[in-house]
Amino acid sequence: TSTIDKMKITSSKRSLYISKALIFVLYISLIDLCAASEEIVETIKRQSRLLELQPNNKTISNITIFLPGRNLNDYDYKSTINVLHEQGQTVLFIDTIIDDIDYARRVPIAFDYYVQQTKSSATSYNIIGHSFGAKIALMVAAKFDKERIGIVISLDPNDDNPPRFTDKTSSKNLSLLNIPATIFLTVTDGGPTISSDHQALAIVKFNPGISVYKDEDSSHVCYCDPDPGRQGSLPLKIFRATLFRPKSGDAASLQHAQEMIVEHLSL
Repeated sequence: TSTIDKMKITSSKRSLYISKALIFVLYISLIDLCAASEEIVETIKRQSRLLELQPNNKTISNITIFLPGRNLNDYDYKSTINVLHEQGQTVLFIDTIIDDIDYARRVPIAFDYYVQQTKSSATSYNIIGHSFGAKIALMVAAKFDKERIGIVISLDPNDDNPPRFTDKTSSKNLSLLNIPATIFLTVTDGGPTISSDHQALAIVKFNPGISVYKDEDSSHVCYCDPDPGRQGSLPLKIFRATLFRPKSGDAASLQHAQEMIVEHLSL
């Protein structure tokens, strides 16, 4: 290779590095402009393949935010997300983080960011959560964005570490009474790490009148797909092999959750 050819190659690589640097700078600027954390931006971008914007033909919001159990991913709930899409719902799937308050605060930020980026006219949204995500869904409706939440479907919430609705000192608890959102709870048989003192029936004791449905003979992860395939999360496989072994009512419980979506979130 001649010296001139080497110079051309070097120059080409330098241009590529500069282009990548400019893209990186632009990306950081967009994050600052949108006033959203990098984690939220990355989550929404990563899950963009799940978004199916449909016309809103009723007063029900056509945007649903999905909050999973700890360390679970969107493929673990793929059939339920598909049901949401079939009802005309745009789905924003937000990965879990450790701190419950920080996680709850990110939900309205994610909604605002989505509305800004898509120029959507939406002013409200629904939330579906499972396990830890179900607890967060209730926290958002009770405190962090109570005026904009339409419907909450909270699938076997695990209100623990720390409890926000089931603390023995009731004055410390958030209230689900007299808030704009319509709340639906389910409860399962739980598992070794799920205390009945912090499941849905315990939440209802502090919030009488909230709807709760008992999914009989069901494991805590019954709302996940039975076979999410290779793209499903490793934690789900571990859970099903150890703490939350499948039960005979799991399939019926998953079907019931999806029927709730059709009943309450169909546009």
